[in-house]
Amino acid sequence: MNLGTSVQGFQAPEGAVSLKVVARHTGLSIATVSRILRGQGKATSATRSRVLEAARELKYRPNLLIRGIQTGRTGIASPAD
Repeated sequence: MNLGTSVQGFQAPEGAVSLKVVARHTGLSIATVSRILRGQGKATSATRSRVLEAARELKYRPNLLIRGIQTGRTGIASPAD
């Protein structure tokens, strides 16, 4: 099974698990899964547990490159001039 994903021309590494895969596995929306994994928003404890267990089972890891592009924050300090 190919779990790689493409986001606006960026090809994720082969075997990378996306939010879409976790959402499909849990039967929830991508937005709900994203909020739960980021620790934001409201969700029942049962839903939260379901998402966290699925992410663990599927070995989900956040794609920090994509997150940095979306938020404009990379977490890397630039050197002072």
